[in-house]
Amino acid sequence: MDSRNPVTQQRRLLAELRQARDAAAMTQQQAADELEWSLSKLIRIEHGAVKVGITDLKAMLALYGVTDPTRVDDLVAMARASREQRWWDDYRKLINANFLQYVAFESTATLHRQFQNSIIPGLLQTREYARSLITVYDKDETAPVIEQYIEFRMKRQKALTNEGAEFFIILDEAVLRRQVGGPAVMREQLAHLKEVAKRPNISIRILPFSAGTHRAMRAAFNVLEVPTGVDNEVDTVVMMQNTLDDTIIKNDPDKAAEFVELFISLEALATPADRLDEVIDELVSSHS
Repeated sequence: MDSRNPVTQQRRLLAELRQARDAAAMTQQQAADELEWSLSKLIRIEHGAVKVGITDLKAMLALYGVTDPTRVDDLVAMARASREQRWWDDYRKLINANFLQYVAFESTATLHRQFQNSIIPGLLQTREYARSLITVYDKDETAPVIEQYIEFRMKRQKALTNEGAEFFIILDEAVLRRQVGGPAVMREQLAHLKEVAKRPNISIRILPFSAGTHRAMRAAFNVLEVPTGVDNEVDTVVMMQNTLDDTIIKNDPDKAAEFVELFISLEALATPADRLDEVIDELVSSHS
């Protein structure tokens, strides 16, 4: 995990603030009342929906009894670092806020579990495969805007090189058989999958048609383990991918555990990771 990442700094700061409030034995409502804030403002700050300003931060620390100058300075430094520009900030007018929030989690996650039942995941797409999809999804957009969408998707793939991050990806066989962009695009995409899977931190497995019916047939999903920035604690974030919108589930350990269990059940049905080349080679002829 990159400790300099603004997202990491924000998550660490928020965890520290929640711990400080708990240590002061104050509820969110009590803290908001003392600060003369609305409860919603405090909740938005603690959940990272808004960035905390330095003045508000110092007021919170004083209320919670955090007076050690060194600790205060450290937390102020975290707040300032958390406000630094992230690469996806350039796309706020293009990409909806819900998905940008997911990208923020994705950028610092140390463990990625993903099941995809219809298309190659964005992190693994070639430029031309992405272009073929985006041209259909956003058919009314101009060529320059479509290029922006493609660039955004390519930049997301930086997450694959994050130090310490591991990726476990299961693709339904339909993903490989679906003709996206035509035979040439698919041949390039399948070759790219084989190349990416050689990286030691990436496992790609195929769920064959022969597995029959299973519990994940209706929707794709991602499960991320994201460090909180405090000690070795992690939060689990789930994204369910739907036709018209994506749903992000956070701060719900029980629901997250259900998706982890679902993923493990799919692993039991999927081909071994070391058979990926063999499976793809068998399918290449179908894209000729």
